[in-house]
Amino acid sequence: MALQNVELLYCDMSDNVIRYFLTNSPFLKRIVVGCVINMTDGDMFRLCAECEFRHLEELWFSCARYLTATSVEILMGHCPNLRVVGQLSGWDMQQDELDCLRAVIAATNTDLTLLPVGNFA
Repeated sequence: MALQNVELLYCDMSDNVIRYFLTNSPFLKRIVVGCVINMTDGDMFRLCAECEFRHLEELWFSCARYLTATSVEILMGHCPNLRVVGQLSGWDMQQDELDCLRAVIAATNTDLTLLPVGNFA
């Protein structure tokens, strides 16, 4: 039986632990992290270079202040089954970047939801 769902909601852990789950769980479908993440777009690029993420459907990072729209684009291009990316209000993204990503998703008829659905406050 392979690990498919990880929820780390109310904890304080290093990015290395999160990387460990991502790199050592080839059948992971869903990961939810509620603590502060200090990963960068470069870290996300390296993770995608190391791992296939063929089964990943949902990625929720509530407070990833160094991840940007570039990471969303990397995930969109690398994770064929990705359906949800959230919580982008905790990422380093502006409303116009989110709108642009949603336009690309609509134009390519991609089944991907970026959360929050509305505008950033």
